[in-house]
Amino acid sequence: MRGDSQSILDNVNLHVEELLFMLLPELKAEVLKLPPGDRLALVAAIVESLQDTFVLTPERSSAIQRMGGLLKTDQPAPTDQDVATMLEERRMEKYLP
Repeated sequence: MRGDSQSILDNVNLHVEELLFMLLPELKAEVLKLPPGDRLALVAAIVESLQDTFVLTPERSSAIQRMGGLLKTDQPAPTDQDVATMLEERRMEKYLP
């Protein structure tokens, strides 16, 4: 039994090494040769691996929230009229040099 397990592992390792050097179209073609159950297991593994990458999003959003403090000033926020004036001045500079 030990010999059978080792030969199976060797065979799997060989296939993994072959997959590492496949281009995407070749990989897709090989995947389509798999039985439906194996393809479902592969999809589940891929989805699981992607979920791990999206866990980083809360870390990124907390960093963004902390950086928001860098933009704070001691000055009050501009009023709507101030913003309208700034926009008008910018447009005058841009379109009427």
